[in-house]
Parts: sequence; C-alpha cells; structure tokens
Amino acid sequence: MLFNIFGKRKSDWKLDIDGVEKGECTVEDVKIDNVDVYRELVKTISDNEDFLQNMDSCFCHPREYFKDNADRYDERGITSRDAIDTFVWIAVADEMIESGLAIELDWKEEKDEFLSSIEELAKENNLVIDESMLDDEGDIPSWCKELDNRWMKDGYCVSGIDIDSDSYVLFVSKTDKLKSLTELAKSINHRIDFAQNM
Repeated sequence: MLFNIFGKRKSDWKLDIDGVEKGECTVEDVKIDNVDVYRELVKTISDNEDFLQNMDSCFCHPREYFKDNADRYDERGITSRDAIDTFVWIAVADEMIESGLAIELDWKEEKDEFLSSIEELAKENNLVIDESMLDDEGDIPSWCKELDNRWMKDGYCVSGIDIDSDSYVLFVSKTDKLKSLTELAKSINHRIDFAQNM
C-alpha cells in the first residue's frame, strides 16, 4: 500500500527535530532532501499561485500530500518501494498538469490531438499555432522541433519534463528559462529539456 513508504528507504528522509523547515513550514513529518532546489525549480517554472501552493503543500506536509493524491500515484504505477524523490518529481509534473501549465500526451498521439492539446499552452503565451505548421507524418518530438523553429524568434520553446514513462509531459517556456530549469533538474538527478530531445 502507498502509505507504507514512510517506513521504507529511510535514507531518503530526514527528520526535522526543530519542527520548522527552511521556508517557514511547520513540519511534524519528514524533510525532503533537496527541498531548496525543488522550491527554486517550481518558482522558475511558474508564478501560478495554485501550482506554487500545491507544491508548497507537498514540500511542507509530504505525508498528507501523498495520502491526498494516492489515486494519482496508483495510476502511474508508483508503489511504496519507490524513493521519496520519485514522489516529489511526479508531484511537480502532475501539479503542472492540474494547474494548466503542462499537458501529458501518449507517445503515439496523432497530430490532431497534439495540436488541440498544445493550443491552449500556445494561447497562454500569445504564440501562433496551426495545422499547416506541422508535418502530417511527424511525431511529438518532430512537431515540437517545428514549433521551436517558429517560436524561438519570440524567445519561446516547447519543453518536456522526463517522468520515466512512455508519455510526454510538455509545457511552453521561455528559452532562457529552460536553461535554468535544465540545470536545476540535473542537480537533483532529473531531466527537463527541449521536448524535441525527449
């Protein structure tokens, strides 16, 4: 069962003896390693209040957050044997999707589905997208590359967050922001990159 994680892999958890974690969270729980990097990462991704508030809940009250989102983890096949870092990384991706900052598509998605899904993200950033921009015989990485070629002049690109699955979690970001996100993710052994490279 999902909640047994808190008795496993203790090396991934630190108790916070003082009861207060950096960032002013009251913790009667456990402390997540690399929480400062995760905080910087999510602030770099977006200033969306819902997203930041939900991630703060994950960082400050991990047991409660994981309990509240047990179905989400179960759908992804994540079990109590997975490391806490896996739970936090998936929380970043899922909260981006829930907040409308990202989309998740199956690797074999058709062009029409790709277009309709990414269209909202494009509109949020005042970027143009239409069917004629994309090759009918392409796939998600090649379509993302075609969009990057059009959007780079405006300083935007399609980015991806690697969740070690056969789906793509895509979001639109400023190109200069992607460099920071890539470095932050790499520092905690995860991957954010141009979606065309996924």
